[in-house]
This record gives sequence, structure tokens and C-alpha cells, in this order.
Amino acid sequence: MSQTTGEKIRAAAERILQGKPERSGGRITVTDLAKEAGLSRATVNKIEYRHLIEHFRTQSVSNPEADTSVEVWRSRYSRLEAATNAHMRECSSATKKLEAQLQTLANTVQLQAVLIEHLRSGGTEPTPLRAPPN
Repeated sequence: MSQTTGEKIRAAAERILQGKPERSGGRITVTDLAKEAGLSRATVNKIEYRHLIEHFRTQSVSNPEADTSVEVWRSRYSRLEAATNAHMRECSSATKKLEAQLQTLANTVQLQAVLIEHLRSGGTEPTPLRAPPN
């Protein structure tokens, strides 16, 4: 059974007021309420839903737990920062591996170029080659 528009607005308001938005930034605004409900702002602003918007605003002011406060944002920021740092470590490790592989390939190409030049200049037996210092 699908939710009615009013039910969607109420559920969205509840999630925002609890600091657990799923689709929006969680700010106490009609725009975020509409995003959270999956509705257009025009729909939420219709006259028949004005009482829900007023209730939403009243609850946000009277309920200190309806928090999009600094603590909620700090918590969100901390989670995002931890995830970003983990991704950065993964990327750094992958980059180091790729750089090592690139250096190996560059050394191989350089050695082959020397061998080709030796053979072109009339050499019949290749001279032993040493890898260039890293």
C-alpha cells in the first residue's frame, strides 16, 4: 500500500526531526522536507498541507532533540572524514604499486632500446646489459 502525500510529509518530517534524513541534507526547511518526502516543493506547499509544515516548524523549535545542530553535523563530518581517509590510504597504496610497475616497464623499454640500437649498429651478439640504477 503506497503512502499518501500527507503520510510522506509526516514521515519525512519525523526523519528530519530525529536527525536521520535519508534523501535530504536534513535541514529544517520546506525544501529539505520536500526532498525527504520525495515530493516537489510545490506539492508540499499546497494549502492542504500547510498545517503539516507549521507542525514541522513548531516541532523543530520546541524539540531540542530535533537536531540538525552542530553536533549532528560534526558526527556526519567525522564519518565522512573517516571514509575519505580510508579511501585516500587505498588510493595511495594503489598509486605506489602502479608507480613501481611503471618504473619496471620504463626500465624494460630502455633496455630494449639499447639492445635494438646495438643490433642496428651491426652487433651480432648482444653485450650483457645492466639495469640502470634507480
